Amino acid sequence: MELLFRHKPKPDHGLIVVGYPAPAYAWGTLVTGISAQMYSGCYLATGICTAISLGNPDPQSVTVLPSSTQEFGWTEYDDGPSATTAKSSNWMDSYLGVSWDLDIVPPSVINDISELSGRCDTMATATDGCVDEYYYPVLTYNGQTNPLVQPVAQHIYNAQSGIPANGGLSIAWGVPPSYNSTGKALTRDTTPGDDVRNNAVACASVPITTGVTSCDEFPFKSTYQGAYFQSVWSAVPVPVSANSSQGGLTGAFYNSNRVIDDDPFYVNVVLQSGAVSW
Repeated sequence: MELLFRHKPKPDHGLIVVGYPAPAYAWGTLVTGISAQMYSGCYLATGICTAISLGNPDPQSVTVLPSSTQEFGWTEYDDGPSATTAKSSNWMDSYLGVSWDLDIVPPSVINDISELSGRCDTMATATDGCVDEYYYPVLTYNGQTNPLVQPVAQHIYNAQSGIPANGGLSIAWGVPPSYNSTGKALTRDTTPGDDVRNNAVACASVPITTGVTSCDEFPFKSTYQGAYFQSVWSAVPVPVSANSSQGGLTGAFYNSNRVIDDDPFYVNVVLQSGAVSW
């Protein structure tokens, strides 16, 4: 008999256990199944995380029989520093997963831990929340559903195109390399003053009309790819309403995806014509 482990996405995580039919040449106790005590990695991680089983409380007595399938699930909560301390974060990668104490002779333990990733923080927002820190979220500006942001979407579309005549940059900032060989992720910059420095460099020569237009820069001033840090950037005047709309969308994205300092992300746009950047 063989066991197959598969985890489902968080915030809940689950386990599907499949007992394959025993081959004809099998012998011993595995032919008739195997029993074990099963529990989330958080079960023994007091002060780090808490797991609530969606079935029986941990540790769970489980018998896996040939040709059987069973499903188990847990909801896990952060008990680490970010749960009690403002402006802090902690990683739970070493605890997320499942452990088995097999009832065999000699006793044996199977650990399916460290295969999941989770970072929790009170830095993106004052409320503790958790994300997969290795996932790159995508910030999208949609000119069809939000016409106000269309001028900004067009600017980014042009910059990511790579066509110099259209304002394309030699680096496709915010585009995954799998879509464009020059693509690179953006990383958020929360260092005080960096946004001012980025804006000063990018917008120094952009003509604006007070109250009517404002300077739109790409990469954003809130990233480490801003104009103060590197030389491949673009800046154009756009309506004040477009920049305001962009600012609201960007702030909401940072908060909802818990994008904190140095976190990578991608940027995509949808123009009113329906064209997409990637």
